[in-house]
Amino acid sequence: MKILGEKYISGIYAKVVIFSMIIHISYIFIFGFLSLMLPMYYNIFSVFFYIMMLFAIKKGFYRFGVTAVHAEVSLFVIVCTLTGAAGVNMKMYLLAIASLVYFCPYRHKSIPYIFSIAEIILYVILELFEQFYAAAPAMRDAAVIFLKLYNACVVFGIMLVSAFLSDVSAAVTRKRLTDENKALTKLANYDQLTGLQSRYLFLKRVETNKEKYAMTVCIGDIDDFKVINDTYGHIYGDYVLQKIAEIMRGFFESEKADICRWGGEEILLTVYDIPFEEVYDKIEQLRKTISEYDFCYENVTSKVTMTFGMYQRNAEEKVIDLIEKADRLLYKGKTKGKNVVVKKELSR
Repeated sequence: MKILGEKYISGIYAKVVIFSMIIHISYIFIFGFLSLMLPMYYNIFSVFFYIMMLFAIKKGFYRFGVTAVHAEVSLFVIVCTLTGAAGVNMKMYLLAIASLVYFCPYRHKSIPYIFSIAEIILYVILELFEQFYAAAPAMRDAAVIFLKLYNACVVFGIMLVSAFLSDVSAAVTRKRLTDENKALTKLANYDQLTGLQSRYLFLKRVETNKEKYAMTVCIGDIDDFKVINDTYGHIYGDYVLQKIAEIMRGFFESEKADICRWGGEEILLTVYDIPFEEVYDKIEQLRKTISEYDFCYENVTSKVTMTFGMYQRNAEEKVIDLIEKADRLLYKGKTKGKNVVVKKELSR
């Protein structure tokens, strides 16, 4: 998702550059038609400049690109003002670029505001220059009016396009943050190997459902898991855990149940609103299914068994106490020879 977000950001900056390039191309023809050669030559330079900026943005040099655009616009206004285009609102581009503080690829959010202050100061200096030192525009009245109107339209166009693109950029940023938050939430709530619930999510859900009329806590442990790892390797052991988690989810996918990888090879299960004996039959069937399943990974096939301890909730007991009692029943099953389900039903 981060890569996708970067593509959107790169696309936004590229659109700004392309829009600026189109503006400069239009000025090549306008200044050429008005025989203002120095501004025309400058705009030819600007077109090549923005072509280079496209390559810079494609490489991810966003800070360089935004800084260079601020500098180029300022230079564009200065050149045009000093070479025959004074008095036709060229300074308005400084106001347009000064307003784009929301394009901020910098580490410090204050940098675009510093650019804006500098551009406003430059605007004041050029305004004073035009009032006291600049000669009258070297063009006909009709051309002056045309350029004033054209500049105004282009500047407002820049503001509208930039505002639209900033909304798109903000939307992409929000989506990326949302996706990152979802990824972090999933990381916190689910075991990365098995996809089962984490302890945190499991205990939270059990606490939420503790008032249901029936709750059975069951903890299962893979028998001789250390031997499996030592014999076939930890990758095979991971495969066994993943496959058992898959089998357990399949058994209880239609039931009101929470399944958690409690730690190592232990899997914890709570089932709600189902009579204890029905849950016991289900766990016994699960135990049998696992013991009969052929675990096969990379030409290695083996049999695996699990031992389970089951405990029925007493309405006044804390969740952690239920788990500890189920764990003691599991231990009894280990001492009885493993591959068994040991239960204890309490009167409600």
